[in-house]
Amino acid sequence: MKEKMSEERAEEVFGQFSDAPIGLCYFDRDLRYRYINKWLADMNGLSPELHLGKTIQEIVKEVAVGVTPQLRQVLETGKPILDGEVQAVTQATHGEPRWFRHSYHPALNSDDKVVGVRCVVQDVTELRQSELRVEQFYRLLRGVTTRLVGAQATEIDAAVDDCLAKLGEHFHVNQVGMGQWSKSGKILPSLRSWGDKPVTDYLTAVGPGPEAFAYLCRKGSLTWNCLEDLEELPQFQDHAQQVRAMAGAFWLHRNFGTHTQHLVMAKVKPEVWPEDTIECLGAVGSVLFNALYRRRAEVESERLQRLEQVISDIAARLVRVRADGVDAEINKALAQVGETTGADICVFLRCNEQEASTISVSHEWHVDSIDGPIFSGVSIADDYPWLDRQLKKKKPLHFTSPDDIAVKAKAELKLFERLGVQSMIWEPIEAAHGGY
Repeated sequence: MKEKMSEERAEEVFGQFSDAPIGLCYFDRDLRYRYINKWLADMNGLSPELHLGKTIQEIVKEVAVGVTPQLRQVLETGKPILDGEVQAVTQATHGEPRWFRHSYHPALNSDDKVVGVRCVVQDVTELRQSELRVEQFYRLLRGVTTRLVGAQATEIDAAVDDCLAKLGEHFHVNQVGMGQWSKSGKILPSLRSWGDKPVTDYLTAVGPGPEAFAYLCRKGSLTWNCLEDLEELPQFQDHAQQVRAMAGAFWLHRNFGTHTQHLVMAKVKPEVWPEDTIECLGAVGSVLFNALYRRRAEVESERLQRLEQVISDIAARLVRVRADGVDAEINKALAQVGETTGADICVFLRCNEQEASTISVSHEWHVDSIDGPIFSGVSIADDYPWLDRQLKKKKPLHFTSPDDIAVKAKAELKLFERLGVQSMIWEPIEAAHGGY
């Protein structure tokens, strides 16, 4: 009679939570269902009524293997088992393994005799997946940090490439890049990239557009799960469709005003990104960009040392050169400067007098001699008036992208666009007589 009362009491108590989003059930000493709520019954693929009087072995055979010994332990010891976890496939999961957290409590009658087991079951799959993502991410971050910290200066580029590959594999994406956008919304040559698509595919595609540049600078990030998410940025939507970036995420590392530097990844299929995607990109991106800056600083230091040596050698030769060998020596000097600095064009301008009223190109070197001279034979004042005015100020002239050039410098912009010039520096040299 007492056992029957316990079962009735269990059903009365559990019945108050019949619609709760957790599983509740009660087993008698024969481990037969005496109560089960709808949530857990649905998980097993049967109605609550069809559970009653049957064992767990008869209902969910796969789960019974691990659960039955624990239920018997509670019956025999009278001690609960709390917060156990099991991975299982049930009728409601359609073949997908899910993680369940369960607690088993002994049901006692008035004589403190164990007459059954009360069970509470929770689906904690999302929680476990979140914990697993965090664990995997920190493993990724440790791997990236270890790879970069241990790299020698000459190995930084290869180390960064390895880390981009690790990031791509972690997020299961098709492309990862440390990219750059100009203020006008054009894609500049990537600093580094990894993936199944060559960088040229992005460089030759329609640009993201100034609206996307402004959005990224304003928000600090840009994500889309599908192309429809980009309706407010129509040009960027066209760009994404053209390069088959059906889903993607940008994390802004730095806004230089004229251009941005960012970490980006993309997929060829729509993807619902986890909420912590940008946070993960930012953590890895900071490590990657710092490593790349370290490498660039070291390379720049080495280049300056080589340039100083080149200039010293040029000066020594020019002091000794005969008059009939000056032109050849200047051409040789321009080639050395261009090769040392990685420039594509080097020109030497000459002013006709101290006031520099007329400027002409006297010598020119081009990395690809097939293209022939570009500035030689032209009148700077007539053909490139904006450039002529800037040079006559007798101050260094430097721009890092075509966006730095005044809009009214139409001839210069047209020339630079035709040549693909991205940056340029002009340095005045004071002659011994005081002119330039």
